[in-house]
Amino acid sequence: MLDVMRARVMATLAGLGAVTGCSLLVNLTGLEGSPAAEGGAADATSNVPDGSAVIGADGSDATTAAPIKFVQSATAFVGNSGTAANLEVAMSMPLAAGHTLVAIIAWGQPTGDVKAVADSAGNVFVPVGGIMKASSSTQPASQRVYYVGSTIAAASEDVKVAFDGTLSTPDIRLAEYSGLSANPVFAGLTSTATDFDASAATGALQVPAGQFLVVAGATAWSDFTGACPGFDVRLNNGDQGILADKIVNGPGTFTAAPPVVKPTSVLTVLVAFH
Repeated sequence: MLDVMRARVMATLAGLGAVTGCSLLVNLTGLEGSPAAEGGAADATSNVPDGSAVIGADGSDATTAAPIKFVQSATAFVGNSGTAANLEVAMSMPLAAGHTLVAIIAWGQPTGDVKAVADSAGNVFVPVGGIMKASSSTQPASQRVYYVGSTIAAASEDVKVAFDGTLSTPDIRLAEYSGLSANPVFAGLTSTATDFDASAATGALQVPAGQFLVVAGATAWSDFTGACPGFDVRLNNGDQGILADKIVNGPGTFTAAPPVVKPTSVLTVLVAFH
């Protein structure tokens, strides 16, 4: 009898969906034989309550993942031709669990490297690719990208960067995002460097179908104008560093070229996460 009732409910809802063109949330939890009735736990990781599916008018599963969103950002730097062996940056709000952190770290010389990136919550920062360099003889620069795939919650978020020596004018740009998968897939990276130009447009970064976070980071020996065409600028610090992002639905091809106030050495990177 219960199976007949369930079939009638589903048929009725499907008919309503066809008439209205709407997506209907079907949740039979609580009926005999359902997870709740049998004492089973609801799926806490589902996008809709109790693991139910969102049924489209055509009968297909219309469930969608939560959208990717920017949460907060912070920066720290040593300017005015200064040097440092360490940097520390603090977020203004608590760090939520299950989010993604993207850190772009740069310094104004062709040598040196990042020795470690760590935070107060114990998150593991993973490097994306190697060191990107602008090899200008008079205006050299280096830059690296790190990320945390699924953050541990913290009441306060302090990130410390240790370099392998005392480096010239280092900076860190840090951004937090929600809505990515628990283990974000690094989708691709491209970078470019120019010597005495108005910008440094990256190579084309292709992403497949799906929703992606695309982050652009650049460092230069001149101030940036504060723009990055096609992107939302999150940080433009006083040490000539910029971080911008955009949320895109693939497939597609993307580039980034944040302009500077006057021609200079510019190093730009573009990275995508799914």
